[in-house]
Order: sequence, then structure tokens, then C-alpha cells
Amino acid sequence: MASQELKMVRSEHLYKRFSCGEVTRSQYILLPANTLITDAISLLQHSLETHFPLDDGDGRITAYVRAQDLLKANASGHHGMSVSYIARPVSGVVKPETPLPEVFPFFQRDQHALLIVVDEQGILQGILDRDQIDHVLYWSQRHGGFPSHS
Repeated sequence: MASQELKMVRSEHLYKRFSCGEVTRSQYILLPANTLITDAISLLQHSLETHFPLDDGDGRITAYVRAQDLLKANASGHHGMSVSYIARPVSGVVKPETPLPEVFPFFQRDQHALLIVVDEQGILQGILDRDQIDHVLYWSQRHGGFPSHS
């Protein structure tokens, strides 16, 4: 029990070292909202994506689909439908300088949340999900730094 508490304290300390901009994924697969589920499944099979942000047609990301939801929809026979059928709204929009601990309420409400990171001018910097945070913190703990923002 004491080792779990120590691990949690170390993780909290690491979280405080990072801002959202430092852990944002700037490279990801952006799907048009009218992409068929079967086409998204094909992309999923050739990537490590867990979330696919959706382009609303105006160049904005307002929704996303989870890989898990794509697989469920495909297994349920909905492969010919648009991904917008199973899309979830983006959980929030944050600035790059936002301290990482400030976004945890989003992930407490929904562990599969997807956040959009935009700068002061509203220009998209990337996306942020729990997998990306965990990946960066893992590298930080193991290697004393973190990998590139991809």
C-alpha cells in the first residue's frame, strides 16, 4: 500500500512538470466526418490510433471516434454507416500553457476524453488524450525526458 502511494506521489510530481502543449500530439489521422466505418477500420488496422478526430467540413475538430467504438460498430453490422453515427463530441478545448493537472477532470468524467489544444489565436496545435499523457509520463519516468510530440 505504501509503495502504491509513493508511486502516485511521484506521478503527481511528474504531471506538474508538464503543460498541455508539451504532451500534445501534433500528428494524427484526421477523418472527414462522412468517412465510412469500414474505411476507418481499414485505417485502424494500419495505425496505433486510439482516437480519430473528425473534420466537420469547415476545418474544425468538434467530434471524434474511438477505435473501440469503431470495432463495436463494425461487429454490429454498421460498417456501411458514416463514422459520424458513432462520434462523440470533443471533451474540451485547452491552451498549450495549461498545466497538465488542470485537464484531469476531463479524464475523470470520461477516461476516453479527447481534448483539442489551440493557441491564443485559436490555431489548432494538436490533440490530447489519456494515452498520450501516459506515454509521455512513461518515457519521462524511464528515460529522464520525453519523446518528440508525435
